[in-house]
Amino acid sequence: RPEGALVLVDLPGYGYAKVGKAERRGWQQLIESYLERRRNLRLAILLQDVRRDPGPDEIDLLPWLAARGVPVVGAATKVDRLSARERAARLSALASAGLPIEWIATSGRTGEGVEALWERIDAAL
Repeated sequence: RPEGALVLVDLPGYGYAKVGKAERRGWQQLIESYLERRRNLRLAILLQDVRRDPGPDEIDLLPWLAARGVPVVGAATKVDRLSARERAARLSALASAGLPIEWIATSGRTGEGVEALWERIDAAL
């Protein structure tokens, strides 16, 4: 990847941040404002702990991105922390959670799925 060809940005306010509703709304405005100005945005990656269900913030963000033509891929993180049976059940639950995205099972600890995720990023560039 050429220098400067790729910038990864971790946006606040999604997941399990312990903040009040007013602060969360402020984050939502910040995120939407930031994303609206990114004409070169090629892909959004939803990092989702495989042990948890997507929350309302994640669910609401997907149609917003789709309306702006931004593709989304889901990275189901921490798959190494589950047994094979638990993992299959959780990946199935994510796939049927009503989020119209591809899910890639990933683990930062073992490196599983990282290459597949990079392939999706490279394809979007």
